[in-house]
Amino acid sequence: MTTRGGAAWKLQQHLFQHRHEDKSPAVHREITEFLWSDVDRGVVLGFRGIGKSTLVEEVLTIAAGFRLFHNCLIIGSSEARAAERLAAVSNELKMNDGVKQQWGDMVGDPWTQTKLGLRWGGCIQAMGRDQDIRGLKHLDWRPDLVIVDDFEDKDNVQTPEGRRKTLRWFLAELLPACDPKRKVRVLATPMDAESVPMLLIRKPRPAWDVKVFPILYLDGEGVETPTWPARFPLAWCSRERADYEALGEIDIWEREFMCNAVSSASRVFKPEMIRVAPVEHTFQAKWAMIDPARTTRRTSAMTGWAVWSWERHRLVVWEAGARHMMPDEIVDLAFRLAGEHEPVDVGIEEDGLNEWLLQPIRSRMLRDGTIPCRAVRAPKGKLDFIRGLQPFFSAGEVTLCSEMPELREQLLSFPTGRIDAPNALAYALQLRPGRLIYDGWNARQHILPFQAQNSYVREYSLALNATRTIVTGMLVVSIDGRVVVVADFVREGDPGEAAESILREASIRSAGRLTAFAGPQHFDQWRNVGLVQALRASGCDCRPGGAVEAGREFIRAELGRSVAGEPSFAVSDGASWTLRAFAGGYARSVRDGEIHQEATDNRYRTLMEGLESFCGLFAWQNESDQNRNWAFDREGRRYLSAAPDRTLNARQ
Repeated sequence: MTTRGGAAWKLQQHLFQHRHEDKSPAVHREITEFLWSDVDRGVVLGFRGIGKSTLVEEVLTIAAGFRLFHNCLIIGSSEARAAERLAAVSNELKMNDGVKQQWGDMVGDPWTQTKLGLRWGGCIQAMGRDQDIRGLKHLDWRPDLVIVDDFEDKDNVQTPEGRRKTLRWFLAELLPACDPKRKVRVLATPMDAESVPMLLIRKPRPAWDVKVFPILYLDGEGVETPTWPARFPLAWCSRERADYEALGEIDIWEREFMCNAVSSASRVFKPEMIRVAPVEHTFQAKWAMIDPARTTRRTSAMTGWAVWSWERHRLVVWEAGARHMMPDEIVDLAFRLAGEHEPVDVGIEEDGLNEWLLQPIRSRMLRDGTIPCRAVRAPKGKLDFIRGLQPFFSAGEVTLCSEMPELREQLLSFPTGRIDAPNALAYALQLRPGRLIYDGWNARQHILPFQAQNSYVREYSLALNATRTIVTGMLVVSIDGRVVVVADFVREGDPGEAAESILREASIRSAGRLTAFAGPQHFDQWRNVGLVQALRASGCDCRPGGAVEAGREFIRAELGRSVAGEPSFAVSDGASWTLRAFAGGYARSVRDGEIHQEATDNRYRTLMEGLESFCGLFAWQNESDQNRNWAFDREGRRYLSAAPDRTLNARQ
């Protein structure tokens, strides 16, 4: 087809005046000129009733007269619908006196409901979506003008599978069957954000020129104006829209009349809700979540992830994204998030973890160390799950630390389109701190840099704990009357192997100046899990610690004390497991508004109860500083010793 501009429009008005009982709006000329244009691929999105089909029938009739195609193909949602367009063209070619006067009789052979053979040798054919069109030709010509008119219906756009099937037919069957120099015009009222016309115009992609015509628009003064005032005046539009709003179906109005597959009124997350601002990075307690996709096909879901902190009721998002990933890439992601953000937990959707990620992650842990991996059960309804974030966004209580394009795009298109990044972030409503065991912990006061190789440290204590599947340890020293955790260790596996690994690393850090302690249960004949036996097999004589409850009270008291202006209890900035435990990993869970009495059973509880048992040895000395079990090194520096106090034993 060739651009014919205003002349073509005037001819069309003259020949088909009988088809337009209402005065044609300016938009009809714009649609017509777009159909005539030299653009090889074009999409027209218009509201229901705009007259797209009527205009294309008239354009085809004139194009047949000017012999502007050899083989024109009309595609509809079914063959019957496409045949309706063809019947209208047939009627004008046979019955319109103006057409016959301009070009003569164009009726040729065959002349059927689905194919019009034109006297000059060309043809116009009608076919339905999903019909087999491979090898479709008229004489020697493949289709060189293709009109795709509302070829989707409510049934095929309801499911992702139906929409994908239609797109694949369009790309794999229709377009390849046409002439390489074909011109394609797609006319539609958008039925879904993922429908074929919407996908064709989505950026970035090879350019499909597009024209969009809603029933109402804002003019240059910002005044709402009807697109076709003679047929759909403003009063009619306002009344109709009010009816949809009153019935709670405004999204239908937006889709059918405003060409918005997703209604701005029903959009859960709006641009103004998304706040981006830098946040000072101290040692905030972070959580991470990965929702792995099972396949990497382009049509499948993506793997989504997010990292966040809770500051009271404020949600700080450090990182979020979504993309297609292979299983090994998901494992890399888990370890990257654990290394860069040091989260309390790296949550992974339970089914994906148990079915195909658990073994690769465990194998990687043997090489790179343990990460705080945690299985998290997926919600029953993802859309409602994600909607749970809306009150926080609406109240301005969510801050993105940087631009996160995947998260932003998916939030704004919700509930249609991809939802992988918002779904990962929605787990923040589940993975958040409960009631901290140590509410006196202050990251700004109780964290300090420390080198374990300080020459004046004469005694190191290794506070150990274990279950049947994990062993934990903390390297603890006393510096000028202060208790300091300088390193920590978490190893998964049988205590017999894991304990030896921890003991070896702790011995290296302490240069062999090491005394090991474990809770009383590890010395119980019936309750032990083999920790003490494993240590003895490695040549280490382990001593029993004190009561966990007593040690917990001792630590609470020490967190509020100071020695020479410095905190009486501190944690080295290298003891990351301990820092995460104090920040949120060691806490009582809150469910349905009720606070559980016991701490959540996880790695952090095992780690911290080992420390508490060790500190239980000092609990009886907490009443007076004079009664603390001080010892002195050769240079006269005093330190708090875990060794038995001989003077006390003598007094007793």
